[in-house]
Amino acid sequence: VGYGPVTCSVNPGASRGDVAPRPVRRTLQVLVAGGGPAGMHAASLAAHMGHEVTLVEKRTSLGGQLDLASTGPHKDAVHRLWRHLEEEARGAGVEVITGTAVDRELVARLDPERIVDATGSAPRHAPVAGSPSFPVRTVDEALRTSLPPDGRIVVLGGGPGGVETAHAVAARDRRVVLVEARPRIGVGMVPHTRFHAERLLRDAGVSMVTRVKAAVAEGDRLRLTLRRGEEVIEGVSLLILAIGRESIGLDPAIYAHSRACVVKVGDAVRPASILEALETARRSAEELVELPAGG
Repeated sequence: VGYGPVTCSVNPGASRGDVAPRPVRRTLQVLVAGGGPAGMHAASLAAHMGHEVTLVEKRTSLGGQLDLASTGPHKDAVHRLWRHLEEEARGAGVEVITGTAVDRELVARLDPERIVDATGSAPRHAPVAGSPSFPVRTVDEALRTSLPPDGRIVVLGGGPGGVETAHAVAARDRRVVLVEARPRIGVGMVPHTRFHAERLLRDAGVSMVTRVKAAVAEGDRLRLTLRRGEEVIEGVSLLILAIGRESIGLDPAIYAHSRACVVKVGDAVRPASILEALETARRSAEELVELPAGG
């Protein structure tokens, strides 16, 4: 059974041949805002082309969402990708600055001719009907902090992010319920990957509830309205929202008075997979040459 062209997160050009970025006609000062996978890859490609590249990340380490994606079992490959992209960027001569946000003052000081916006995305947050004191966290908050030791943890949203989150939480020896509005979980995943994910969730003891129309918090219970009937989850200690992500993007005021053109990559374009993030980074390398001067 075929699933389309061969793809590879480490080498997104695998399906069309590994074509190296064109050498530059003129060296440019390039600022990459964001040290996630797209930012690291865009920075290393630009540096290999001959540009002077500075990569700025507001967190104290590079990686972006790769630290979340590498959480849980069977994620060694993601962790290796993270380290590979970081080593690739540093090895290409990229100046890396961490613990610093890209703001107007930084742009004025660095005076870049090109800015690669790799600021990524943030998880969507939505109010939960019912009790206002019900414990709710986003995926990012939940996976980067300690979890309640007791009770059931409900993951709301059974897309790829919710599936990954449920598996990671279950690996911490928590009782997990994955809740999804659609008829099945993992919509948007490659079929064989979704089948494998469902098996791993079942093996980890994760309960899955689909066709959920609404959820209402009542004390430590979550009442689910299904397309046919309802279901109540008792003893809920935490609700994790895995209902999608939204692009962040640099505030245009940050670079409004600079000479820089801006190229968006990764989740700053739209939240998507690691593979798509790396593909946008690869395309950005060509745009760095083609864009006219001035923002």
